[in-house]
Amino acid sequence: MKIKKTCTVLDFITLTCLNFVLITSTFSKAATDSLVTAAILFWLVRKIIGKISKTEKNSLIPNTPLNTPILIYTIACILSIFNSTNIQTSLVSFFGKILENILLFFVVVDTLNTKKRINFAIFTLLISLTALIMDCGFQYFTGKDLFRHFAMNDDNRLKASFSNSNDLAGWLILTVPVFIFLAFFKNWAKPIIKKLLIILIFLVMACLILTHSRAALIAIFFSCFIFSLSLKKKAIVLLIFPLITLLILAFSPLNSTFSFNFLKGRGAVSVNSRIDLWKKAVKMIADYPILGAGPGTYVSLIDRYSNDPIPNTSYPHNSFLHMATEIGLLGLAAYLWILFKLFKIIFKQSKTSIANDQKYILLGLSAGLMAFLIQSFFDTNLFSLQLVITFWLLVGIVQSILRVEEKRV
Repeated sequence: MKIKKTCTVLDFITLTCLNFVLITSTFSKAATDSLVTAAILFWLVRKIIGKISKTEKNSLIPNTPLNTPILIYTIACILSIFNSTNIQTSLVSFFGKILENILLFFVVVDTLNTKKRINFAIFTLLISLTALIMDCGFQYFTGKDLFRHFAMNDDNRLKASFSNSNDLAGWLILTVPVFIFLAFFKNWAKPIIKKLLIILIFLVMACLILTHSRAALIAIFFSCFIFSLSLKKKAIVLLIFPLITLLILAFSPLNSTFSFNFLKGRGAVSVNSRIDLWKKAVKMIADYPILGAGPGTYVSLIDRYSNDPIPNTSYPHNSFLHMATEIGLLGLAAYLWILFKLFKIIFKQSKTSIANDQKYILLGLSAGLMAFLIQSFFDTNLFSLQLVITFWLLVGIVQSILRVEEKRV
């Protein structure tokens, strides 16, 4: 009886840590990383105690359709360590980032095992998004954000408590689509909830405009439209609504510094800089094609591929090229296999008898994941601690929804 109670307490602590991660991911890398580590440790202790006492009937690692590609991905990363140009750096990167993210996925799948827990996580996400929008507003009008007192970027782009504006945009497009779907498709018993969600969405769109992240704007429009097609009704609303919002805000006095400057000025400089960084990353991949140079080694090696007096050692602003430089084409292929299988399952299952409210959450989360990955092709999302942890947490929630609905049916 004591063992069962202990496991229940450990399970509750793990659940609490996961929900707090959704909050801290908007303003603190240290707190987010610490909470994820705590969640994994408490989960492992609960599973081990349960196995030893034989009160835990399920396997140590939850069985999901993604297990095989995740295993191949993990093996590819381990092989990359043996091929690394700096084994110590690669070991730290593997255990502190790659393995942590994989375990986080399984912790979420195993812990958010009921509809009630999933819905509470979505509610926590809503609270976190609302607080972030308030923080953005505070930063816009006062010059500094509310929680960490960070100033806006030098070019007057919103960033809240994130390291840069593109990270803020990445977190927003990852999380807001679920509320777009709930606002436009779910029939709320209380209409006031729908109205409040729509107001929140407008505010999020305003913040996205003020981050000046073109990739994020394109990504959220495209992904929401693609996933709304699964509902076979009102799909066009999700394309027209953000587009109209974009046009209104881009030309409004609220955003006079932006002036819809997508194709000239700073935008052109940004594009040219990215192309230069991509070329360097491709050269690095050519030298370490199969297994890569080792996890975490990109920054220490990339200056070798530049002829500039002061080499640009920034991330390549293409997370997939970055991944290929470190864990090779084998690791990248395995990672893409995970994503391909995930979205294949989502599209297939969304056409089955999933309860409507859960279907909206599933499609909204999936649209956020797709938008995030599209932006990742032009940015560093998959190598930003706060963003990648939130990404894997939401991937876990998506898989949890599928498991819960499968049991229900």
